[in-house]
Amino acid sequence: LGRDFVKYTVTPKEYFASVKQFMYDMESPTGDASSLVFAICCKEVVKHSKICYSGEGSDEWFGGYNIYRKAEEYMNVPSPLFCGNTYIMHTPEQKRLLKRYHEEYSMANFRKNLYADLKMYEPLTRMLDIDQRIFLEGSIFHNVRRISDSSGLDIRTPYVDMRIYDVALHAPAKFKINGENNKIVLRKAAERV
Repeated sequence: LGRDFVKYTVTPKEYFASVKQFMYDMESPTGDASSLVFAICCKEVVKHSKICYSGEGSDEWFGGYNIYRKAEEYMNVPSPLFCGNTYIMHTPEQKRLLKRYHEEYSMANFRKNLYADLKMYEPLTRMLDIDQRIFLEGSIFHNVRRISDSSGLDIRTPYVDMRIYDVALHAPAKFKINGENNKIVLRKAAERV
């Protein structure tokens, strides 16, 4: 692409030394270890540029995570367990850690309502929709916004454009993922560049 790249290696020492400040900057608990690396790298990037483009949305819209290859296996069972591309604590852990545990907000109830909305769609579409609603909207966007604010870096997310979403929404599953590749239609479009 004719761009200059800067290589930066995050060491274990730097990673663990950054945890306290990172948690303060996030203003809420997070279990996403990769967002800490993202925050460290953003603080390095801001030394070279004030604006950065990030690929948020491309995986959740075009099938970029390898777990999506198991859509048929995960979603075509009587009680699907998939509820996002992030780990959610099991009920005993929640009961032990929360001051007040409310059964109506349990993961089982959440999954039941979520799956009822999506039952008419193919397995991959259901997985992508769940990740868009929970992982992308509830975790990734929050992380990018907080990291952007704390690092002083203006992080742009071009894949989160309704025109691109419209393409992703209407692309059949076979154009998103197969046995060997993911984000097929997106990679095909990028070949020209």
